Amino acid sequence: MNIQTRNTFKSKDWKGEKNNSPSETIPDQALSLHELLQRHTRGQEIPMRSPQYEFEELELEQLEEGIVEPLKMDKLEQLDYGKALKKGILELTDKVNQLFKKRQEDLEKDQLFDDVEDLEFPPEDNV
Repeated sequence: MNIQTRNTFKSKDWKGEKNNSPSETIPDQALSLHELLQRHTRGQEIPMRSPQYEFEELELEQLEEGIVEPLKMDKLEQLDYGKALKKGILELTDKVNQLFKKRQEDLEKDQLFDDVEDLEFPPEDNV
């Protein structure tokens, strides 16, 4: 087994990567930490650009369909996903419990009406 560390790394073994696409950097858009803090404390908007990711078609379809692969997530994403699942399960459990309780009440009412209909009343005497 060959373990690579910073001491055994040889740059000639690594081909590297090439970025031939045009740069999306906008000149003079970088804010210093001081400016960011000032804008935040004053409630001013902090300009941000949304990142552009490249997905394989299969991954994009899975995202659209809501298929999630936890093994491809980092630990924080897994934790957040787990919390979201737990919250969703609790909400659905509450909903099912409410429906069950309502159904039980309806059954009890139906049973009560059936019992009342089954009662035999004595004939009324006309005085």
